Amino acid sequence: MGARCHVFRTASLLVAAALLASCGGEDPGPPRIVASTARVPFHLSTCNRVNRIPEDKLVEFEDRDGALEAGHEPCLMCRP
Repeated sequence: MGARCHVFRTASLLVAAALLASCGGEDPGPPRIVASTARVPFHLSTCNRVNRIPEDKLVEFEDRDGALEAGHEPCLMCRP
């Protein structure tokens, strides 16, 4: 990821956190690594594709390495 993209992504996260704080919401913290027990890709919890995973098949990992060790591959959309 280029420096320009990284700055934009960081700024977006800061804006989102500020908006949550201003409306009384809690900061959700950094995105988590999640996957489906029925599919290969793993995602950032903020990825739109996570919404398609049934709750009973959703699994969370400590980090990217944990997902890779479990046989999952990075999502091509969110690129965790």
